[in-house]
Amino acid sequence: RHRFADWDDAAMFSSSITHLTKDELARFTQEYVELLKRYWREPDERPPDAKPVAAMLSAFPWPGEVDEP
Repeated sequence: RHRFADWDDAAMFSSSITHLTKDELARFTQEYVELLKRYWREPDERPPDAKPVAAMLSAFPWPGEVDEP
């Protein structure tokens, strides 16, 4: 992130655990993909100051125990 220090207030890293049903996880995944598609643009439609941004998501049933608060 130091290479893009002026982007620090916009960039983020997050990890969390939530409890979902299989159907909720499917809906969550679908909504995530739809969100990414809203921001995808053809090269000639991108603003000149736009940079490639990595957006990664892993969403799967957690294989271990979770400490409840």
